[in-house]
Amino acid sequence: LDDPDRTYRLDVREDEAFVSAVEYDGPGGLPVGTQGKTVALFSGGLDSPVAAWELFKRGLEVVPVYLDLGDYGGPDHLARATETARTVARSAPHVDTRLRVVPAGDLVDDLAAETGPTRMLSLRRAMLRVAEAVAEDIGAHSIATGESIGQKSSQTGPNVRVTDAAASLPVHRPLLTRDKPEIVEQAREIGTFVDATVNVGCERVAPDYPETNATLAAVEAAEPDDLLDRAEALADERSVVSDD
Repeated sequence: LDDPDRTYRLDVREDEAFVSAVEYDGPGGLPVGTQGKTVALFSGGLDSPVAAWELFKRGLEVVPVYLDLGDYGGPDHLARATETARTVARSAPHVDTRLRVVPAGDLVDDLAAETGPTRMLSLRRAMLRVAEAVAEDIGAHSIATGESIGQKSSQTGPNVRVTDAAASLPVHRPLLTRDKPEIVEQAREIGTFVDATVNVGCERVAPDYPETNATLAAVEAAEPDDLLDRAEALADERSVVSDD
């Protein structure tokens, strides 16, 4: 009985009994919408679609928000985000999961011209502020990202603290402790890997020597004074990608 070749399960009712020899895993998770609504920053790369899928699985209604980086992004960057968002949205066909696009090209141009090693932190702070403004507009209780601790210069422990200071809503990070191979494997499983790995130009935003151990004071001193206000205002300029 400690190591049987086959296990039978019995379900005994008042007037009948059922015997089964096979067990199937259920889908797991919670019904989408039972945990409220969150706004997810969505680049369409490997991480953000997997993070959105995980949030859907836990019952959250996910509203994806994409920042158009202008010359640093381009049509391939937007296409990548659009297709991966559509793939993930199949998990929740009964809610509005269309991609929201926020024009941020001018803001990124100014950051590239005015900031150095802390540029990516200021950009992440602006992204969080955009997402928060959208969240407040649509009644979402939180924002979310696909960040994994230590994966990039902006995602080190000290730097996450600095970027989170730009937001007042909770920031969910379902991939926080995941290794990259695990994220890649899950992207393959949910069907976003091919589109997520399209070559795009957003990597050009990063400085040659990014700061990995920033302080809030140093980042705030280096970024434009009106950065977060501009980011918040950009949320009102968002458009919605059609399902067609």
